[in-house]
Amino acid sequence: MDISIIIINFNTSTHLRGCLNSIYENSENLNLEILVVDNNSGDKSVEMVEKDFPQVKLIINSENTGFARGVNKALDSASGTYYLLLNPDVLILPDTLGGMLDFMNLNKDAGLAGVQLLNPDGSKQNSIANFPGLAQEIFNKSILKILFPGRYQSKYQDYASPVEVESVIGACMIVRKHAVAEAGKLDPGYFLFLEETDWCFQMKKMGWKIFHLPQIKVIHKQGQSLLDFKSKGRIEYYRSYYRFYKKNYSRVTYFLLRIIMPIKTLINISLNLIGSILTLGMVEKFRENSLIYSHLFLWQISGCPGREVERYGSFFKI
Repeated sequence: MDISIIIINFNTSTHLRGCLNSIYENSENLNLEILVVDNNSGDKSVEMVEKDFPQVKLIINSENTGFARGVNKALDSASGTYYLLLNPDVLILPDTLGGMLDFMNLNKDAGLAGVQLLNPDGSKQNSIANFPGLAQEIFNKSILKILFPGRYQSKYQDYASPVEVESVIGACMIVRKHAVAEAGKLDPGYFLFLEETDWCFQMKKMGWKIFHLPQIKVIHKQGQSLLDFKSKGRIEYYRSYYRFYKKNYSRVTYFLLRIIMPIKTLINISLNLIGSILTLGMVEKFRENSLIYSHLFLWQISGCPGREVERYGSFFKI
């Protein structure tokens, strides 16, 4: 088996259908298998796969266990030399799968590689990610990318060939089976965000290289398969963010982050409140952001409670 394609689905039936069709239309005679892990969807995703794609290996969870746990469950059943993690809102293009496979076969030191993600209109999405760092929290990320393009790579840079990076955006990434055996599977402590960033971090520690493949492209309907990125989604993102620091950095660095982030959140609350006052409350974005950052600040000063904690209010629960 060349590639085991793993898709985690949660209420994305329409996008999942398009994703599966694009794989079969552009599989280029590769020997592959597709594993779809459904995290207790309520939109008839399971019925759709069973009826229209009977060749897909369907794994059905009785609850939403999150992305990492879903992937790990599929890895236990996957038989490919490589694993391809794919979001259900991604459309595979001609030569995508074959190009990724050729690169990994030719570059034995590559543990993981991601492709260039495109918006439906053909414009580039950010496909490269840096490991989290305090400099990115203190200074504007966009300015860092302009001033230090070698250190902070971005979609605004044109690459003619594969480039080694710290991490990639995990909407479409191929992973070497042997690298997983050495670095371990995804950390199940992450529910949705930063799982692939942590994975890249662990692989680099084991000596594997991470690559961005600019010449290989897919269409990514960004955000369609994620939680609504408002209060709940933002809190979930920062829960993962704090976990990454606590797991991978020193206690001092983690302590500094826990000081910096609430201060940044207060600044965002203030700026949006000022914007709302100056516009007489007529701009919905200012009102909405004020509420979102207020919820985030309350969660931060409450000790960043877990998803299972209910006493802090229903908006903490995913």
